[in-house]
Amino acid sequence: MKKFLMLITGVLVILTACVNTENTDQTSTKDIINQSSHQSSPGSSQANHDKPEFKEFNGKIAMLTEDVILEKPYVITTNADGDTAFLEMNEDNDCSLKKNDIVVVIDEKDEFCRVTKVSGDIPRIRGSVEKSKLNFEPSSFAENANQAVVHEAMGYDAVNGKEQGTRNGSYDIEERKGTWVRMLMVGGEPDLWFKKKDLSFDFDTVVIDYVR
Repeated sequence: MKKFLMLITGVLVILTACVNTENTDQTSTKDIINQSSHQSSPGSSQANHDKPEFKEFNGKIAMLTEDVILEKPYVITTNADGDTAFLEMNEDNDCSLKKNDIVVVIDEKDEFCRVTKVSGDIPRIRGSVEKSKLNFEPSSFAENANQAVVHEAMGYDAVNGKEQGTRNGSYDIEERKGTWVRMLMVGGEPDLWFKKKDLSFDFDTVVIDYVR
């Protein structure tokens, strides 16, 4: 009889252990599901980042003091529906800027400034640059800047050359010679020379960008 009771007791202990193990496994599975749910949150944040809020910024002009590669480069463009859209650039795109390039500083955060180019293909690449690599002093632009603006300024085919008509816009400066500068035209038009006195640095500083 004692052996029979001991056998029954042993069976009950084994059954109880199995039930506890099953409950533990069920709890672990539930925890894993909850963890997966929590881990999906960053994905949701990324989805929201794909449709950021945009607003108008009143930027300011600065000149780079050294060659840089834009950090976290992107462009602001329009999508198929005609809405303003944010598009990240990859490493295949040229995100480099040269010393003395002029940029519009969109905003500042900590030690970095978000900037956009003032010339080149549209949409123009934007990104972040260390504030310490920017010169905000306008008096240094005239003799050093790689870009400038002309307003109804006469262009010439050479220094003291023939008039080629007036131009408006922002262009890259390719060469300086005394009181003249040679500027890169767009659309395949030959370079033109302009008198230095006709240059300005009155770039459009109103920029539509995302709110970060």
